[in-house]
Amino acid sequence: MKPVVFYIVFAMVSACLSQTQPLAAPVSISAQEASLNLLHPVQPLYPALAKAAHIQGVVRLELLIDETGVVTPRVLSGHPMLVQAALDAVKQWKYKPFEREGKAIR
Repeated sequence: MKPVVFYIVFAMVSACLSQTQPLAAPVSISAQEASLNLLHPVQPLYPALAKAAHIQGVVRLELLIDETGVVTPRVLSGHPMLVQAALDAVKQWKYKPFEREGKAIR
């Protein structure tokens, strides 16, 4: 049997900072910048049913990383049999808080 590769691709919400809002909107960052701040990555567990059915694919998630480094994912696309495993893994990721001008940002 061929080895199975499980990818998690993520994108960030693009938004502008607004100084008039009490809670600033999320700032868009690159995947490279995000990976530099990733402290605790967790790999997804390949679902047994998907493995038995020879299902492979990419699950694309959008991540919101809050001021404390906690991740909230949103599914963009992916095979239904793979999505939950990706979500379960990514929800355990922990990031070093991102900063702009000395302040933690989302």
